[in-house]
Amino acid sequence: MCDENNKCCLYNTLNNILTLQNSNNDSCAVGCDKPFLGPTLTSSGYNTRPLSFYNGITGEKWNIYYDGTNTSSVFRIESLDSCCATCRLLIDNDGTYTNSGRFFTIDLNSISCIKCHQDTFVEL
Repeated sequence: MCDENNKCCLYNTLNNILTLQNSNNDSCAVGCDKPFLGPTLTSSGYNTRPLSFYNGITGEKWNIYYDGTNTSSVFRIESLDSCCATCRLLIDNDGTYTNSGRFFTIDLNSISCIKCHQDTFVEL
């Protein structure tokens, strides 16, 4: 699905998150659209809003292997190009996320919704 600007439905939300991860912003919203990283406007040290994606057909959470046997369903948006997002696969260690060093590109049309996790710092 696209809007009048021929962009995917999730593009604007993901673009906002990507912009936040690359700068600081001011406001009072909550959730995926909260325009600052961290629990408060004056928080520092946060560089990531972890995301989970849900399959547009099955509704299942996307899981990707980061080694031969383990998967993760938590990602960091790295870039957007039209209706495609390049993401970094994060490893969830009981709410603390680490960089897997793996990346993937996903067609935003295959995602039905996203879930934003608590903002955090990830060593990039």
